[in-house]
Amino acid sequence: MKRLLLLGLLLVLPVGLLVGQTEPDEPAEARQTIHHTELDDLAVSISRMYLAEDYEPLRAALRKLQDSCREMTIEESETYSKMVLDYDRSLHRALDQTRGHAADGAWDDSEKQYDWVLRTCTGCHRITRELGLGPSIPVP
Repeated sequence: MKRLLLLGLLLVLPVGLLVGQTEPDEPAEARQTIHHTELDDLAVSISRMYLAEDYEPLRAALRKLQDSCREMTIEESETYSKMVLDYDRSLHRALDQTRGHAADGAWDDSEKQYDWVLRTCTGCHRITRELGLGPSIPVP
């Protein structure tokens, strides 16, 4: 039941704030962006890989997810609030731990940690919407 709920949550996960962001000094042509629907699909496919115990492509998918989510800087807390910055830091910490467990082959621990990745995504988007900064798509 938990996994079904998780999969349902991923289907509506808005990730607009986490995509397409680059370092300010990076030229436009060098920016690697991923459309938010692609990031949604990636998050769902990672959950499916865990459910199917399809571990071979999982490490690469987790790396792609991490590469697609730029870490916020301290200076951005003035724009987005400290709470959003805290969620962003938690997201990246959870992604690092998820990938670390996957690298060690500790798939149960990796899957449990991936749940925290999803929680930080949805929590951050909830807060940004409440602050008027996030996408208008509601998260259940």
